[in-house]
Amino acid sequence: MAALLEARAVSCRYGERRALAAVGFAACAGELTAILGPNGAGKSTLLKALAGLIPCEGRALLGGVCLADLPRREIARRIALVSQDPPVDAPFTVLELVLMGRAPHLGRLALEGPHDRQIAEQAMRDAGVLELASRPIDQLSGGERRRAFLARALAQEPQALLLDEPTAFLDMGHQGQVLEHAARLASSGLCVVAVLHDPNLAATWADKVVLMRSGSVVASGPTHEVLTAAALEDLYGARLVATRGVAGEGPFFATIRAGS
Repeated sequence: MAALLEARAVSCRYGERRALAAVGFAACAGELTAILGPNGAGKSTLLKALAGLIPCEGRALLGGVCLADLPRREIARRIALVSQDPPVDAPFTVLELVLMGRAPHLGRLALEGPHDRQIAEQAMRDAGVLELASRPIDQLSGGERRRAFLARALAQEPQALLLDEPTAFLDMGHQGQVLEHAARLASSGLCVVAVLHDPNLAATWADKVVLMRSGSVVASGPTHEVLTAAALEDLYGARLVATRGVAGEGPFFATIRAGS
């Protein structure tokens, strides 16, 4: 299957600090790819590079075309990124925020029409924030705000959806809902890439897994091949055990207490 998003020898720096070191990465339409790794591994930086938001060496490609050769509006129509902690600079309502996702599809001075509002309403429904449509963003909880920004990304109708820690601030129920919806979007043809901290969520929902450490990819491939207790022990420096549920699902990973 041809990759929709690719990084070819992509390297990035923040001042003197190297954030990515000649990273190779590929994600396909129709798949949910999870990126795992310890803090500072370069996961968020890789998402920004794939969205064309930061200067990098090497090449980031969308459908085989270098992002540097595409207009910014074209990239915004085709790639949506939900960052870790999106800024809230003004008390927009949830509906107003989600309608901003339609901007790449509108003319410079055009206003949203009925079709755009229908798409925004469906995006809010899918993200579980339709009942919050009239609420100001700055009055929402962290989890509610995260789902509102997810709705804005869905309203862009992208080909690729990049999610940076989409389950942060969410309770167990909403974590499952968000990733179930992400997996459903992937199965419908979207390319979904999600940075996750919980390997159990990746084991449950991801088609492919990428493991990163110190700005480099150390392993990638189908989830059942890459996501093992040994690989995660090496990645995080923690003792782990893999188990399976009563119905045979899994694996599920748990840390082992020191001295056990």
